[in-house]
Amino acid sequence: MNNAKVNINVDPPQNNFGSLIQKGNSIFIFLLAIGALIVTFSMAAGNFIELSQWLESFVEKYPAYLLVIVLLPLLGVFTAPLGGKWENLRDILLVNITFATFAMLLSLYPSVINGNLTLAIDKVLGYGLNFTADMTSLTLATLIAFIWLMVMIYAPDYMNKEDHRCRFYLFLSITYCGILGTVLAGGVFTTFLFFEAMTFSSYMLVVHSESKEALDAGDSYIYMGIMGGLCILLAMILLFINTGTLQYENLAYEMQTLGGLEYFILALFIIGFGVKAGLVPLHIWLPKAHPVAPTPASALLSGIMVKVGAYGMLRTTTSFFFPEFSQVTQGFEDSIWISAQTLGAIVIWLGIATMGIGIFMAMQQTNIKKMLAFSTVSQMGYIILGIGVAVYLGYKGAMGYSGVLYHIINHALYKSLLFMVAGAVYLKVHTLDINKMGGLWKKMPFTFVVSTIAALGITGMPLFNGFASKTVLHHGIEEAHMYGHSMFLVADYLFVIISAGTACVLFKWTYGIFFGECPNEHEHIKEGFPIMNIAMGGVAAAIVLIGVFPNFLLDNFIIPAAQGLTYDPEFIDSYIVGINIFARDDLVGMVWVYLMGAGLFYWGIKGSLFKVRFPQWLCFECLITLPVRKLIEIAFKIMKKLNLTRRDDMVVYTTSSCEANVEIPKEEIEEDSMVRKFAGFVDKQICCKCETPFIKSDVLLYSMILTFILVFFFVVK
Repeated sequence: MNNAKVNINVDPPQNNFGSLIQKGNSIFIFLLAIGALIVTFSMAAGNFIELSQWLESFVEKYPAYLLVIVLLPLLGVFTAPLGGKWENLRDILLVNITFATFAMLLSLYPSVINGNLTLAIDKVLGYGLNFTADMTSLTLATLIAFIWLMVMIYAPDYMNKEDHRCRFYLFLSITYCGILGTVLAGGVFTTFLFFEAMTFSSYMLVVHSESKEALDAGDSYIYMGIMGGLCILLAMILLFINTGTLQYENLAYEMQTLGGLEYFILALFIIGFGVKAGLVPLHIWLPKAHPVAPTPASALLSGIMVKVGAYGMLRTTTSFFFPEFSQVTQGFEDSIWISAQTLGAIVIWLGIATMGIGIFMAMQQTNIKKMLAFSTVSQMGYIILGIGVAVYLGYKGAMGYSGVLYHIINHALYKSLLFMVAGAVYLKVHTLDINKMGGLWKKMPFTFVVSTIAALGITGMPLFNGFASKTVLHHGIEEAHMYGHSMFLVADYLFVIISAGTACVLFKWTYGIFFGECPNEHEHIKEGFPIMNIAMGGVAAAIVLIGVFPNFLLDNFIIPAAQGLTYDPEFIDSYIVGINIFARDDLVGMVWVYLMGAGLFYWGIKGSLFKVRFPQWLCFECLITLPVRKLIEIAFKIMKKLNLTRRDDMVVYTTSSCEANVEIPKEEIEEDSMVRKFAGFVDKQICCKCETPFIKSDVLLYSMILTFILVFFFVVK
């Protein structure tokens, strides 16, 4: 089924000369970006010493430089409307702004490798804004900027087929600013503000096509996002009341004095950021939102935005629940790590569940973008598992932390590339149904090559990037078994089995799209869109280079990031520095993974593995919303007894997405179709003649609640 509202056969009027200039600019910017990366990596290797020193002194001289980087994408807000008359000019300016942001982030490396950069802006909203660039945040921000640039180069050719392009680019720019602000935030208050800005602006990317599917997906996305934001807000309030700070500081000693409240705060942070990270069972928005959004947005949602949720989990757990070095007196055995060990064990199993459920659901999909969306859920499970290991092992958790950061980088690259491949294929075959594809490797050879590179990366083939990060994560779970509880041996086995499931899904992807018999209606297809190919080629090259030289990122970005936390320096030097990624046991292990993956794929095409169907009442969305509907029904029964409403005016009904056995007090539901189309959560559960006129938008309602709480706690003295 086609989930996007795309005018395939109608191209907007283009000025040929302007289009040529726009494409030439994209090629030029692409080459500049490659050059900037080469220079930065050369500085990391000890070359260009004078340039490195000049950049360091420049950044030190202008402390507001960090704020300029965060706010620079907002220039796109003023640039996007130009597309009404000058589309090519708008595309040129947006690509150039994105490159400028990327180059400025790269220029921070010489300073950050020698120490953190901080910027405090006092009295903003009463508490102040704080920004910090350390090796963790800079690594992630640079990754975000690189992928964003490749997608912006890719986007014009794809978006020429879409309506409302100016609106799309406007909210894309706000989302970019929100993401950078979240990653470079120096405290959870600043994180929260930019995180919420990212959530609300990205909603417009999800509902861009304005189709029924997009609006339904947008509902799920914004409801879950608001719930997550409220959890983070409550955690912030409790943290501030009990510790007096919202900065990212090591607060393990202070948190241990809170008793059970410590774990409640922790749970709120994990739920709040876990929503965006696709943590099962909070992932229900993700497989809805990714397929309906335009492909450039899908690539950014899956490649970047879900990582911001994982980053929030990683940052809060390794700050608020880790001690200072001076407080660690007995190393790994110190009692100060007890809370972290309890937390880490829970998160490890949440990660395993997310991995397994995500990949199993990916096997069942025929929509290629939905298949990738569930695959993203599974891959985020790897990252969440790594966060659990990094926290569970405490003083010896550097392997888990390194694996998390490495896998965030790698998954962002190959998953954004896979979505770009899906978009390129869709523009040619006009469908997302994998059963209506096949034989495209001869028709679209370049797309086939980059898709294969991404598939080899995500499945963990040696010499491709995914092998390195999965190896480090696997070593981390082995260490959890070695230094911790024996139950993690089961997690180790599940890790391997689920990795085989990932290989199975990518076998299905590659075979279904590029092999088999080509349908007659696709015989005329030819490779097209050279600028899109350049962007995809840039990401594919990064996947291969990281795979061939896996220790470069470890030595120059990831290990320095781990050394900035409360991890045992001797452990890092002994087990991570100079690690042999291509060890014999790890290489042999991948042989078994691919063999099992091939067996699962054979079972899928010859048996029923790809055709498992569960009853609708068993879906996660239904299991989550059913208790809510029951509570609402009980509330209205109480209101009726108190004569606050009349039974005849109240209707509780089941939404179309899941059919649970919910009592329906009234057989006929009479509601205007447009009201239902744009109704909020309460409207969709209850149609009440008295209450409905006062509940027009739950988003507005919840936004007012958030604003009031912020003003009360942080402005009113």
